[in-house]
Amino acid sequence: MDLTPNRLPVSPDPTFAAKRRFVSSSRDSALFPFLLAALFFPAAASEPLLIIGKGDARLRGAFGMGFLESPLDAPVDRGEILLDINLPVNVSASAQEAFGSVSDSSVATPEFLTGIAQLMNAQVKVAAPLWGGTFVFAARENAGLVVDGALGDVAFQFDTAMDAGGFIKLKGGIHMPVHTEIRWRSLSFGYAYSPVSWWRMAFQVHKHMIDARMSGDLEPDISGRIGVGDAGGTSFAVDYPPAKVHGAAKGFYSGESWSPEMGVQIGPLRYVARMGVRVRAKGHLDFNWEVPFFIDPETFAMTISEPDSFLTAENLRRLLGSETDGRNYRFRDPVELNLPTTHSLSVDFLRRRMRLAYTRVIGSVSSRAEPEPQVEHDSTDLDLAGVLNAGLWPDHVLMLSGEFSRFRFAVGAFAANLSFDDSRNILTGLFPLEIAGDPVAPILQLGLIWGDPLKISLNADIMPIPAVRAGIRYGF
Repeated sequence: MDLTPNRLPVSPDPTFAAKRRFVSSSRDSALFPFLLAALFFPAAASEPLLIIGKGDARLRGAFGMGFLESPLDAPVDRGEILLDINLPVNVSASAQEAFGSVSDSSVATPEFLTGIAQLMNAQVKVAAPLWGGTFVFAARENAGLVVDGALGDVAFQFDTAMDAGGFIKLKGGIHMPVHTEIRWRSLSFGYAYSPVSWWRMAFQVHKHMIDARMSGDLEPDISGRIGVGDAGGTSFAVDYPPAKVHGAAKGFYSGESWSPEMGVQIGPLRYVARMGVRVRAKGHLDFNWEVPFFIDPETFAMTISEPDSFLTAENLRRLLGSETDGRNYRFRDPVELNLPTTHSLSVDFLRRRMRLAYTRVIGSVSSRAEPEPQVEHDSTDLDLAGVLNAGLWPDHVLMLSGEFSRFRFAVGAFAANLSFDDSRNILTGLFPLEIAGDPVAPILQLGLIWGDPLKISLNADIMPIPAVRAGIRYGF
């Protein structure tokens, strides 16, 4: 979601919107607040045309790494119960501090707030001795992302004189709440067996459940007057209330799938293979909106280039009648979400207090869609795939981890790259250290442990994704 003020489409150039497909421009969740921005072209204006009085955007995320735990770590000589929870952390800032002031002749941004927070998520894991080995069950919230946005006290202002005599004065305001939420949860069932002290085997299956929701509503209210002739001429009221000009977005997708995982340990050497999975999510995504007739509902560019054109008989009739034009798009095609296959090889040393591991990743964490939209109005150039075809390509993960008394750590690095729509290797060339064109990112995790058999832990994931987690582990 991008509510950065210097990206507001207030330019009168109609190619601004024509160069962008509709859904491509709507990949920012704040599409609808700015659909009418093109209405107020800045020619002949002496003060800001778009005044944002107050706005905020809140991004909340949670990433649990429990899904990446080795099945070989399950105890084989005792039972264990684990509860692990993300601790919420909040950060907020003013957009002026983050991006600088962008107030100029066409846009004024007195106040704009942004916030980032860590979602509360949890995992529960139970290991119980059974048939000479250990049965393992885990319920995890692996990842979550929630984007909430709202624009309040947003004011439009258009006041200009026309060459043929007369004037146009329009003012209005909008309120736009947007909510987008994505969740990835899993259930795991496994069994670990150790016939002798130097040999251990483990197998797990994971059920993945992914849900995505989106909702948003535009509530504008635009009114004013248009005058004909010089001073003392006739003027008419113009009104575009929310019943006339409005917009909405809503959608829901859900899917589930299974994936296997196995591991074997011989002495200090370990090998773990985690198979990839493709989750086919089904649902719908709907967009609809109505805009004033002088706004192109496809490109949101002005269709009337000169203010005097409002005085033609046809346009004046349509303006006084608050005439609008709109679109209604419905997507029903499934979306594919993919998780990669991984192969990990590690070795324990220093009496198994330290471990060096290397992981090869085959594939990407990605989403993909190739919809054929059902359209209730004439339309062109719609492409949901341009929004959903994205991928993260991690690979070559090298980790050194250790645990000494009450202190634990993990340090390492991995290579990664991004793709979006038709763009590949987006991060190539942007960082000083790369492997085969993929930038290298660091990993740093620190933690503390207290007690036995009831253990309390506090862990801080510093890089690459900051997070703070607390856990309670009881062995029996």
